[in-house]
Order: sequence, then C-alpha cells, then structure tokens
Amino acid sequence: MQAIEYVGHPQIRTRGTIGGSVAHADPKAELPVALTALDARFHVRSARRERTLTAEQLFAGPLMTTLEPDELLVEIEVPPLPAGARTAFVELARTHGDFAIAGAAVVMAPGHESVALLGAGPTPVRARHPEELERIEDPYRRALLTALVKRAIDRCA
Repeated sequence: MQAIEYVGHPQIRTRGTIGGSVAHADPKAELPVALTALDARFHVRSARRERTLTAEQLFAGPLMTTLEPDELLVEIEVPPLPAGARTAFVELARTHGDFAIAGAAVVMAPGHESVALLGAGPTPVRARHPEELERIEDPYRRALLTALVKRAIDRCA
C-alpha cells in the first residue's frame, strides 16, 4: 500500500494500526483515503449485530464515524484490484511525516477509475467524476487537488 510510506514517522508506523487509523477518522489521514479509493469494506461487530460498511457509510465527519458505542471495527476487506490495475498515492505536506495539506489516491484499470481525495472535505472524498473537483470552493485547494490527481494519474500510466 503506497500510502503507508506517507504515514507519520517510523515510530508511528510501527506502533499504530490500520484499523486504529480508520476508526480515528482523521480527515488528514492517508490510510482512510487510500482504502476509500480501493473500495474497502469495513466489518464492524457488537453483541447486538454485525454489519459491513463502505467508506461513505463509515466516515461521518472529522474524527467521527457511524460506529455505535458498543461496536468494534474487526476487519477491513479490500477487494482484488481489477485486471491490469495500477495504483498511485500522492500528497503534499510541509515536511515528510507531517499531516498532509492535500492528497489523492488513484486506482486505474481498463474500464475502471477510482479517485479519493484527502483534504477536499471533512472525510475522504470519493471523486467519481473529474468535474467534482470543480465543486471545491477554495481556489487554492481546488488547484492543488487537481494537480495532485493529475500527478497520481500520471504515475499510473
């Protein structure tokens, strides 16, 4: 997973967990964005029930998920990539290991394109169409994310 190399510093990468990063729901975290682009499914369980959520169903806002107080994230399922898929993750941070200002995760294959954005909103944003970038109100952020998506797509080529 290319996003791992951007997560914090080595001490953080060796002590943290992927599930912990997801459940924390930090809008500037790399792993939730990468998992969104990969169409991951999040399996949660409590004594009452089990359910499976998409990224759009799980992330509710900055540092907020739709997990109930008695639920635990028990599994993250990443489906196989489409045949011929290429992936890329790029971000801009002031220094390596700092929180990103913006980023993009891209999965490209014949007949398949998936783009998820970091820093475009209060949760990972799945950009299903290129024109969705035009909806970002802040001109600097829109230009930055557009450039990062282009860089990620170029890396997939």
